[in-house]
Amino acid sequence: MSKLKSFNDFISIIVPELTILGYRYFEPSITTPSQFFYKPLPEGNLLGLGIFSSGINKYVANFFVSKTTIWIPSADQIPEKSVCGLFQLMSETELFFFAPAGDSLLQQWKYQEQENVNLFLTAVNTLEGKFLNQNGLIEAVNKNPLLNDMKHYVLITHKNFEKITSRVFGILKPKKDVSSNFSKFWIMAANATLKEERAIQNENNVKNLAFDAFIQYNLFQK
Repeated sequence: MSKLKSFNDFISIIVPELTILGYRYFEPSITTPSQFFYKPLPEGNLLGLGIFSSGINKYVANFFVSKTTIWIPSADQIPEKSVCGLFQLMSETELFFFAPAGDSLLQQWKYQEQENVNLFLTAVNTLEGKFLNQNGLIEAVNKNPLLNDMKHYVLITHKNFEKITSRVFGILKPKKDVSSNFSKFWIMAANATLKEERAIQNENNVKNLAFDAFIQYNLFQK
């Protein structure tokens, strides 16, 4: 197989493979060098796999467990170990096995060769359970005030989205083609939520909440 030419080529190859592993991919709402995959967990939590372009033909990959899809850069606001690079989870034996696919010291993976892509997918499948089974992790996420507040906003936005679409389309539960596409109705719902909660209603907050609510609505729907 020919070498992958770009980060986007790499993403297009791993989307169907990660789908098999239970992850869902949502096209970013803005142009970004970061891509995220999500898997629903019990208690309204989600498992995320963040992939960040990092230098020429390289990327960084992190697991995270949260109640929001919004990336929180401040480590002191979220539970310890709720974000973790894949290399950080590896035993010495695993580090040796996956060494051809990246640099554990720099936490970087290589994507040009198909063999490296296959090793990365194996690592995701192998290390997911080790990450989620860290002692006290899920309990800490469930008790985190910031994450619970953000989940609260998401759930209210879901209700506002259903109210808005029922007025427009005359249906109590949005049809799949309405809910599964990011649209102005999610922006309207997020605006309504921030107004109700007397939160800051700047453009960035509205867009972040709208996209978070959109993803979680589709991620957790039966």
